[in-house]
Amino acid sequence: MLAAFINKPGVPLVTLALDPDGKLRLTQRRFHNLGDPQLPGQWQIPVVLTWGKGAETHRERILLKDLEQVVNLPGLAGADWIYPN
Repeated sequence: MLAAFINKPGVPLVTLALDPDGKLRLTQRRFHNLGDPQLPGQWQIPVVLTWGKGAETHRERILLKDLEQVVNLPGLAGADWIYPN
């Protein structure tokens, strides 16, 4: 996993979207500056999701391997807040 960050040029940019059904869609692409060409890139990215619902706090670790990955985490639907790291 670390070799991809060392040997590949650029850095990944991960975006999250919460679908109406409570599933979380993670997407990765190579970060680029405005005006630079968009070059392909794919990494294996460890993502830690922390979310809260009421007084409860939950944490889940995910390995983002694909360009887009959909995860279904129990309790994520209706979360008051989501903190991806």
